[in-house]
Amino acid sequence: MALYGDLELRDPDDRWTVGGALRFEHFDLFGATTNGKVSARLGLSKAVSLRGGVSTGFRAPTPGQQNTLNVQTTIDPKTLQLVDSANVPSTFLAAELKGGKPLEPETSVNTTAGLVVDTGAFTLTVDYFRVDLSNRLALSQTFTLTEDERALLLSEGIASAGTLAFFRFFINDFSSRNQGVDLVSTYTPAELGGNTVFSYAMNYTHTQLTEESDLLTPGDVLGLERGVPRIRWNAAVTQRLGRVDLLGRVNYFGSWVDHFDARFVRGPDSPALDGRHILDLEASISLTDSLRLALGGQNVFNTFSQRMDLFADIFGLPYSQFTPWGMSGGYYYARINYSWGSIF
Repeated sequence: MALYGDLELRDPDDRWTVGGALRFEHFDLFGATTNGKVSARLGLSKAVSLRGGVSTGFRAPTPGQQNTLNVQTTIDPKTLQLVDSANVPSTFLAAELKGGKPLEPETSVNTTAGLVVDTGAFTLTVDYFRVDLSNRLALSQTFTLTEDERALLLSEGIASAGTLAFFRFFINDFSSRNQGVDLVSTYTPAELGGNTVFSYAMNYTHTQLTEESDLLTPGDVLGLERGVPRIRWNAAVTQRLGRVDLLGRVNYFGSWVDHFDARFVRGPDSPALDGRHILDLEASISLTDSLRLALGGQNVFNTFSQRMDLFADIFGLPYSQFTPWGMSGGYYYARINYSWGSIF
């Protein structure tokens, strides 16, 4: 059950805005929680404003995280052979022997502060953000299954435990801090008739565990902190030429660490994979007022991450499955859009 409301006060001349929100929730498994938000905006001029906010958050574990029970094929880091590994509930006896406990809700404190510029032809938003997350949910390290633990899993209904080599479970006994900057800007030069739009977007995020868990290895920590690029950006230009629209976009993804490589194969010594520039192109034309044809490509130069020879030899998977722009290379398409218009 939940009860929530929000209130906003605004200056009649729109020079400032102050807002607040409050939410009360009750979960039958986790009890009650109250969270709130305070936000404000201050106009320095017609084109420039400052904004910011502070809020708290709450997220209950999903039924899947609480009760997940599945078996997948993975790699034994010692023998480099394919073996079976299971994800089991944290309340299973085998998990409890390793430190598993009933899962608790995640809680967070979120802070933002930013600048907004809007002159009509030019827009810019720059925001600093910080998220302090407690009781963060993640999978534990991978444990080697002993004969006693195999017997416990068999007694709890995991018929495939007889062939299992490893198991793991969800935990949430550690904390992290994510902070960084988001920047988004567009420019439509009047000199070009308003038919050309330049845009740029950038995100920098730094993740650090502020409280570690005994159930995470250094490789797990590395995967959590560097599993996605710290920096990514894209620069794009769109051009209208009569009935034709053209789009060109360059995306950049910084270096990152493969989750599987970090947590299971090489551990804390897993090397970071190099960043890449990715190019997207599209051309579209209005054939009629209702019909539009587009031809384009994402990652048109068919760019991949660095080759991972170990994974290629064992899995037939030469490139990281966690590649931020996708692991399948270039994607090319033709698209037809037909609009019937609005009936409302």
